[in-house]
Amino acid sequence: VEQHTGKSFDNLSEEELARLKGLSDELIEQYIESDRMVIDQQTPISIPEEPITHPGKSMRWFHTRKIPLESQGKTNKVLIVSTNITERKKALEALKQERASLAQRVEERTAELVRLNIELQESSRSKDEFLANMSHELRTPLNAILGMSEILQEQLFGDLNEKQLKHVGIIEQSGQHLLTLINDILDLA
Repeated sequence: VEQHTGKSFDNLSEEELARLKGLSDELIEQYIESDRMVIDQQTPISIPEEPITHPGKSMRWFHTRKIPLESQGKTNKVLIVSTNITERKKALEALKQERASLAQRVEERTAELVRLNIELQESSRSKDEFLANMSHELRTPLNAILGMSEILQEQLFGDLNEKQLKHVGIIEQSGQHLLTLINDILDLA
């Protein structure tokens, strides 16, 4: 440091130190102003997130605390403690992006589930309508056949011979069997 400035490290002003580090004039002014405030008010300050960009390097983040120091009976120096929080900031940003990505995926999946639920409800309604129609379309003619076979067996339209009664009985039994099958199929569906 002495070779470049002609001063020892302890005798450099903050501005000279900052220039050695390659900081911009604007940033140096901000540092000097905050140091003056600490000295004038004799109150420590904390800067939770302070971005610093050195020429040719990426931005780094620091948590900086400035504490007034007394020397020879008056406050004229500032103790500066800076902690590099760049990795923590990067991790928090990555977490924030992951949360946003997760929220987006949840939103997309929820929309997909809503769409599928609507399709399922429509499908269920169509199935119910189909079953109701099938029940009516199959049972109505079958009940007519069963009813007519009973009337014939009771011989309300006239006498039937033995062979005819046997065939009407087969029709009635087959109809009852078919009705049982239809009822079972509709119950399963």
